[in-house]
Amino acid sequence: FSNTFGNITSEFLQRERNNAGSGGTFGTLNWFQGDTSAFYGLNYHLSQKVKLSAEYSPDLMSRESVYLDIKSAWNYGISYLKGFQIGSVPLNINADLYRTEFVNQVVVDWETLGEISFYNLSGESYANSLQLGLDTRLFRILDARFAYKYYDVQVDYSSGHMQKPLQPKQRYFMNLGYIGTKWRMDATYHHTGSQRIPPTIVNPNGFESDAFGLINPQLTYTPKTNLEIYVGAENLNNERQARPILSADQPFSSNFDSSLVYAPVFGRMMYVGLRYNI
Repeated sequence: FSNTFGNITSEFLQRERNNAGSGGTFGTLNWFQGDTSAFYGLNYHLSQKVKLSAEYSPDLMSRESVYLDIKSAWNYGISYLKGFQIGSVPLNINADLYRTEFVNQVVVDWETLGEISFYNLSGESYANSLQLGLDTRLFRILDARFAYKYYDVQVDYSSGHMQKPLQPKQRYFMNLGYIGTKWRMDATYHHTGSQRIPPTIVNPNGFESDAFGLINPQLTYTPKTNLEIYVGAENLNNERQARPILSADQPFSSNFDSSLVYAPVFGRMMYVGLRYNI
């Protein structure tokens, strides 16, 4: 939607960033309707490895034809990054902890069966995010990457304070890679935790979905410098959502619902290919 974007940094904030490691920015986003969004941010580097940040982001939408309040929120957090070595094993760790607190927000409420409502936030709405990462090399031949994310999103709905639906609280990720002279191997495992599903015709009180994990491996052989032959799979363990579309046989009924997809719809997919560089 945007046609213009600009960042303006004042001399004072630029000087403070140079002297003390802190900085501030102000930006505007001009919409084609003539409306404006803005953000204000502040970063402070305690060291080369630790950064504090805060941001306020009002969404200055035109209110001439919209009867909902403008969206605005506070974002703040801390990041940490450190690289070190244990014996001959290199390690890089990172940690990010952030929180978003909404001052104003348009709440999308589908907690009542057969209805969806839009209204202004009345109460609390926030998101807490923790992400941890580790990069290392195992047995001197395997590049390994591990990551974990905790994401807690809570909203005050008209029916009560609840976790945002279709939003898993926990995810984790693992990747192993090997690069040799002729062979390359890459394998990834991505785990998605349970999610809160709002009321449906099948489950009028809602339910918690099952957690699931996806395995995606690939093996590549390079017989010549300009030729690669590869074979791999996506969703190797064949995870699938049992009923991604409710009342799929009655597409014109009031019970038809295709919005509650929380897991893979397609199962295992195998592939093989050849890559030739001229």
